[in-house]
Order: sequence, then C-alpha cells, then structure tokens
Amino acid sequence: DLNRKLTGDISRWLPMLNWAIVKFISAAEKQGLKTLLDEAQALYKNWQHQITEAQEEKIWASLPKSFGPQKIRLIKFSQIRSEPPEFDVVLGSRLPAPAAIKYIISKIIRRQLPILKHTPLRVAVRAKSVL
Repeated sequence: DLNRKLTGDISRWLPMLNWAIVKFISAAEKQGLKTLLDEAQALYKNWQHQITEAQEEKIWASLPKSFGPQKIRLIKFSQIRSEPPEFDVVLGSRLPAPAAIKYIISKIIRRQLPILKHTPLRVAVRAKSVL
C-alpha cells in the first residue's frame, strides 16, 4: 500500500520526528482540511498537557533508578512546564549523563502516557546541586 510505503520512507528520512503523526488527506475522498484541522486541534490540546501527580508517580515508578556503566542514580523527576511538555530529571552525580538518557526517558513517558505519544517532549537532565 502506498501510504504505508510513504510512512516508512518518512520515518527513515526524519527519524528525529518518530513521535509525529503522518496523516494522508485525499481531496478525491472529500476529506478536506477539516480532517487535518480537527487533528491539529487535538494535538494542540496535548501540547498543553499538564500531568497529574498520579501520572508523575506512575512515570517515576517506571524509570530505571540508575543509568550507564557508572550507575548514575536518578533522584528526581517532575514536569516543569507545558507547551511542549517539559520534564526535569535530576541525577545524583556530577558524572556526565549517558547520551541516551533523554531518549530513554521520553520513550518511557510516551509509553506510560499514551496521550503524549504524538507530542514533542523536552527532557532536561541536570546534576544535583550542592548546597
């Protein structure tokens, strides 16, 4: 099927947008822009999503508590803003964070909160402050 082939091509060409929906609209089938605008409205609502405390706890329970060969501990997780949803991850070490940590955390968030499956996410990783 052509749509499936094009979706696969787009996924290969734009791997950084693996969260995005690929939508095909046909003028011949009279789907029109209303279909696209309805989808855009739903996605905009997700863009503004603020997670609940229960959802935050669910994500926290799903996250690995250490990363990398040095076993860098994860000590805090929280949402710091929306538009797009942005999450703060605090590590219990001053060692450099493994490169894949943001990708892994984003994937877990999307798995635990399907509403955010097609929403861009930001994950900020920082070391615990010393005070």
